[in-house]
Amino acid sequence: MIDSITLIAYVLVQEFFNFSIKFDRHSKYEYHLVYKGVTFNYYIGSQRLVIKTNAHRILQKGCITLQNLENYKEIVSSIIFEITGIRNLSLQLSRIDYCVDLILDYENGQIEDTVELLHKHAESYRHMKIENIYDSSIYLKTKRGNYNLNCYDKYKEMLEKGNSYEECEQYKGVFRLELQIKKGKIKRQLKNNGVTRELDNYWSISSMEEYFFKFLRGFFYTGNYYRLDVALEKVESSSYTEIMKHKLCLFLKRVNEKGITETKKWYSYSTAKNYIELLEKMGVNPVTIANDKDYKEMRNLLDRAKEEAEKMYFNSSKWNMKVTQNV
Repeated sequence: MIDSITLIAYVLVQEFFNFSIKFDRHSKYEYHLVYKGVTFNYYIGSQRLVIKTNAHRILQKGCITLQNLENYKEIVSSIIFEITGIRNLSLQLSRIDYCVDLILDYENGQIEDTVELLHKHAESYRHMKIENIYDSSIYLKTKRGNYNLNCYDKYKEMLEKGNSYEECEQYKGVFRLELQIKKGKIKRQLKNNGVTRELDNYWSISSMEEYFFKFLRGFFYTGNYYRLDVALEKVESSSYTEIMKHKLCLFLKRVNEKGITETKKWYSYSTAKNYIELLEKMGVNPVTIANDKDYKEMRNLLDRAKEEAEKMYFNSSKWNMKVTQNV
């Protein structure tokens, strides 16, 4: 559910307990400290203390749930008190990363096949753009400070970071879908919708539904992935006109070969949008599996992620609670 969290507090340096002993000077106005897995950056000019944490590391568990919020807050508050000597420091959220881990068959190449499909998705989405192409991941980033979308092989990421064999092995077969909600978005939510920057407002079912699942639906679409020949058969057996069937089949073939971004260059915005909507009404994702694969279907990744979140992170009876916040 939750991965990295960054919090901000404003503290006078005179209020710190043994500041000069604990913090290392990084530059004229910036000081650093890493303590109990938490990174502290203090900026003298703005009197701003930036506290970077990882929920998994803080709680020492792999699956972070809705019920872990208070425990996380208690542990972090205790660590902050040990560093600053200040109790009940007012904290503002600056970044939060939502994530869902999908368990895929590592030995049979499910992760590679999943990344191959994701490379056919749009190369830009909601001001985010792909900067580099990787064999085991996709990363969409924005320069506006609102979001980053990361979909990656967690096992390979751990290996690349130099973690121990034991640490890496527990993530073998884990494919992570991660959306980083950054300071710009959090500030805009306060300004436009009155969502204050307390962690409680973002560590919730409604927030993950709004900021993660609803936000990403347009990227992942609504249909399942079908092998191209199967998707074409579904179109041919539909009730659409023969002319429309021909157009949709051509669209699917182009996406399968070139991906969504290149294919859209052949069409107007409204035409491409219409074709995608017609395919989705049939339950067919516009992105299709290559014909040389020996399987015919793969379930929509976001649907799988939502089911996993409902099962592992949330109380399923509360999943359909009313969402009051707006993206």
